Amino acid sequence: MKNKTLSKIVSVMLAGVLAATVSACGSTASTDSSADASADSSTSTDASASTDAQELDSTGGVLAKVAATPGSIGYISLDALDDTVNGVSLNDAEPTEENILAGTYALQRPFVMATKGEISEQNDLVKTWFDYVNSDEGKEIIKGAGLIVPQS
Repeated sequence: MKNKTLSKIVSVMLAGVLAATVSACGSTASTDSSADASADSSTSTDASASTDAQELDSTGGVLAKVAATPGSIGYISLDALDDTVNGVSLNDAEPTEENILAGTYALQRPFVMATKGEISEQNDLVKTWFDYVNSDEGKEIIKGAGLIVPQS
């Protein structure tokens, strides 16, 4: 059972938490030192402990660390959010697909596929891959994996 109480935060406070200058729970309506957020890194929200910030290399590791560490905050992809931690609203926007697509949930990042040069300059296999990912079938696979389909 999770004992997390932080449910919302504002950008300036989040920036302070991550810069280790603000204790998130001391500045919110939270009643204890429990806090979590939905990243592939995690840190304590207690300013006195924020020098113990850890960078974890797996989403599962971040989820486990945040779930087990009162006063911690982490960042993961929306598709990985589960019932072991709380998603935290940012500037009164809930972490939902709709808010991410609308741009109202500001803490987001795209998945990036990279090539050296333009796609049109790539070999046929690479061009075919990008065509497939951008096709209706590719978009259904992306959505089926719980990810947000890129908007054109």
